[in-house]
Amino acid sequence: MVTSKTRRLRVNLIQSDKDVVSALEKITNYNPNAPELALLKLQEAHKAMIDAQAACVQTEAAFKAAYDNAALKEIQFHNLVLRVKKNILAQFGEDSNEAQAIGLKKKSDYRAPKRIKEAA
Repeated sequence: MVTSKTRRLRVNLIQSDKDVVSALEKITNYNPNAPELALLKLQEAHKAMIDAQAACVQTEAAFKAAYDNAALKEIQFHNLVLRVKKNILAQFGEDSNEAQAIGLKKKSDYRAPKRIKEAA
């Protein structure tokens, strides 16, 4: 008996269970003691499993498509922001308050490079 209700089963175990259903369909005199073990109930459970697996695959495909779409929109947005920053620099200059307002550092805020004295 499997105790975990959230972990997926191994593929070979599921295939083995499918083989049992196929073999049970050939047994004509199968008569279980419990009604929930009837062939019809087993076939219904098998169909429900197949439907759930299909829904999982479809949902995963939809998630991947939505994820890719979100990534594309993020890239487009970021590229647009980079173009806006370049436009602000071109329009107002590297030492403007507008450049500082969009998060860029003013050119005058940088220190002048120090000269390195060469050893004689």
